[in-house]
Amino acid sequence: MNKILKRDEYIKEVYDPMMEEKRYEELKVINEGLLKTLFGMAKNLFKQDWASIKGNTNIIKIYKEIDDRLSGFSVMKLSKKDECNQIRQELVDFACDWYEMKMNHAKDKDEDPKPAKSMKFKDETLKSNFETTQNKIKSIANGDEQMIKWAQLLMDSMKSVINRSILNDIKNEETKKEIEKQFEEDLKNPEKVSKMLEDWQNKVLTQVQKDREKLISDAGATPIQEGLLGDKAIQNLCGEFDKIRKTKKAEDKLNLFKKDSTFGFKSIFNEDDYQNKAFKTTYKLMDSFYTKLKDEKEFNFNDTPGQSVQSMCIAVNSFIKNCVYGSEDYGNELNMMAKCAILSNGLVNYKLPLNKVAIDKGLDDEAAGNYFTDTISGIINGEFKDAKGNDIKLPDDFKQNADALFNKIKSAAKKIKEKSDKDYDAQLKMLKLDKKEK
Repeated sequence: MNKILKRDEYIKEVYDPMMEEKRYEELKVINEGLLKTLFGMAKNLFKQDWASIKGNTNIIKIYKEIDDRLSGFSVMKLSKKDECNQIRQELVDFACDWYEMKMNHAKDKDEDPKPAKSMKFKDETLKSNFETTQNKIKSIANGDEQMIKWAQLLMDSMKSVINRSILNDIKNEETKKEIEKQFEEDLKNPEKVSKMLEDWQNKVLTQVQKDREKLISDAGATPIQEGLLGDKAIQNLCGEFDKIRKTKKAEDKLNLFKKDSTFGFKSIFNEDDYQNKAFKTTYKLMDSFYTKLKDEKEFNFNDTPGQSVQSMCIAVNSFIKNCVYGSEDYGNELNMMAKCAILSNGLVNYKLPLNKVAIDKGLDDEAAGNYFTDTISGIINGEFKDAKGNDIKLPDDFKQNADALFNKIKSAAKKIKEKSDKDYDAQLKMLKLDKKEK
């Protein structure tokens, strides 16, 4: 006989959970939209992070599937990319050890591998490796409650990872069905914890978006359409610069600079700058940059947010102008240049494409650089030519100015990363995740 609920019971047991789920789904959609606007994607946001992990490809694939479901931890994973990748590698290393032991036992006994039942290991080597892995993860997390919780959820899911990885080697259909069923059941707790973080994450992502758009607005530009990805943004931005390039009369060309609302020229130049003979050299370098950007083939901007490309263009324009004119007042664009140069903190950087050639040669992300740092290096080293393919004559103090500005960019980038870490830690304390779990 079905239980007839009283009004208060209905509200508590049915209505409130239903509305909470509805609110969560709506918030998740909003956050996915913010992630796409800010980072070029919501799904597979950490594809490149998992691509750097070494080990059994099937185990990595299954673990990535679980990690992707923990969407409420996205801000933490973006803020602490290096630490999270170290933890991912530790988890995969141990999972591979466990998997190999199971497969070796099955081979020795000429039978199907047995599904994992618990993580209380009888094998002394495996038990010791497990303790070592736990200690390493604790050390990497360094007291970060979110990271510890995220790592623990992934660790708790390892039994399911192992069982899914041996699925194709099991002949018994009932056992296979039980493994699949248990896998979905095991994901419920991680998803429950992830849900708790969506509110907090929404506040962080909303603030990041406001900060990014403010930098563009402070540069006297209008942020381009939200959700536009890099390749399309490049077409639009280079198309806008083409309008300037194709304008024949010098006076009309200057008017386009003065009325610009895309490239930050209103903030970068003042009226006197346009009368300075240095403007001609500045324009030649910018013209060369947008020609190269339009035909870019070495770097893939498909996953780069459109507003990030716009910010990079404003940053490059400002870099060129300041190096040619020798200005020491870098204005609002210094923070934008610094964020374009940051790689290690995914929450504050602009997700510009990395230099894949350098990374393939074994350099880490920071040493390899990205499209912005490559562009700066090319400008400093005289790699950008004029419209006729000739060297652009630069001022005698150009190299000195560029080196000074680059040092300023590095210093500003360091401060931005430190502030981001400090803000993250402060917000984490307010979140009190450990108390919510008790």
